[in-house]
Amino acid sequence: MPYFKAKKYEVGMTYLDKAVLYKPERWLSYRAFIKCIFAKTYKSAIVDFEECIKREGNTYVMDHTYRFYIALSYLQLNEFEKAENLLKKRHNRTGKGMG
Repeated sequence: MPYFKAKKYEVGMTYLDKAVLYKPERWLSYRAFIKCIFAKTYKSAIVDFEECIKREGNTYVMDHTYRFYIALSYLQLNEFEKAENLLKKRHNRTGKGMG
């Protein structure tokens, strides 16, 4: 995390990639989060989050679901319809949009 806070994303990502290689069940979702929020490599984040969903279902990392972060990535890629569809599914499932 120190490299990401210092905005040295490529350096930090090499360490995170190794962590994912050795223990993906622990680090894949965290890498996807870092790609989405810090590194802003949205297409790569989507790939990682989709793999997380295949492995564990649509669970949470850092207070939001994987699909929420995928929708956020689509927003940043100007793919508004895809983002809207994911957010509507989330809203419809909870009835209030909070889950």
